[in-house]
Amino acid sequence: MRQRQGTDPMDAQRTHADGGASQGGLNHRLHTRVPLGTRALVNQPSLWPDPFEVVAENLSLGGAYFTSRFLFTPHDFFHCRMMLPGTGSVAGRELRLSAVVVRVDEGNWGNEKRCGVGAFFVALDAREEEEIQGYVRQVLSAG
Repeated sequence: MRQRQGTDPMDAQRTHADGGASQGGLNHRLHTRVPLGTRALVNQPSLWPDPFEVVAENLSLGGAYFTSRFLFTPHDFFHCRMMLPGTGSVAGRELRLSAVVVRVDEGNWGNEKRCGVGAFFVALDAREEEEIQGYVRQVLSAG
């Protein structure tokens, strides 16, 4: 596993996981995000005693946006596991990712009070990078 060099995870708030950072109508994202809408299992024993489910709303090579019934705070570090949906070559592949929270939105999603969590991936191995890129390409080509 390699650490992403030259990138402070908290700088990601402006470029990766902020739900559409823009200035003057220009999108400043470094990575293309695509809808995901799949369940992920979050684990961080120092913050929460038991793993719990969140919904990964979107995904990019830089990070993901989750909704959760548990409150996160910026700088929380956690691990998550999720299966990539779809019918293409990466469908059903499990991702095991480490991330840091860069943004938290409190609010209601549907009839539930949930928080939105922008998270930046802090370390990806070559397989995870390839599978995320493959999923992004698959979604973009389908749609």
